[in-house]
Amino acid sequence: MKTMAASISQRCEALFGCTREDLGIVASARAIMYYKGQSYPVDIDSIEELAAKGVATIVIEKEGIADVLASHADKYGVALVHTKGRLTEYGKDLIEAIKKSGSGIVGILVDYDAYGHQIAEGTITETPKLGIEMETITWLQQNGYPNLTLKDVDSLKFNIF
Repeated sequence: MKTMAASISQRCEALFGCTREDLGIVASARAIMYYKGQSYPVDIDSIEELAAKGVATIVIEKEGIADVLASHADKYGVALVHTKGRLTEYGKDLIEAIKKSGSGIVGILVDYDAYGHQIAEGTITETPKLGIEMETITWLQQNGYPNLTLKDVDSLKFNIF
């Protein structure tokens, strides 16, 4: 089922030369944007409006991180988009609309794991990735955490603050 659902956009383009939305196949909003105390579904009808919100937008993989960052985001006018662990077509379209509008900057906050890598690499055009990289781990190993391993990062067994 997941494979079939993931291929709908490609099949619509290949078979009919149009998008799934052109055929009336509209997905429900999977991503939610938080901006100044309000939550907005990221769907086909809201992309252009949402792209104009915030001086910056952070697309976030992990559930709960938007809640942690909300007070800081409110203070600085940052929009937070929670993807529920997957970057959908509408999420990709939102990223591109933000870039095209020039209304703000956009980055992706992900884990150092397969899903995080998939989200970061899944954007239409290259988008800055915020989060742990192998270079981050190497830097930490060289600056006070010589025994740090990938397993430690995965299990959050260290404190850098």
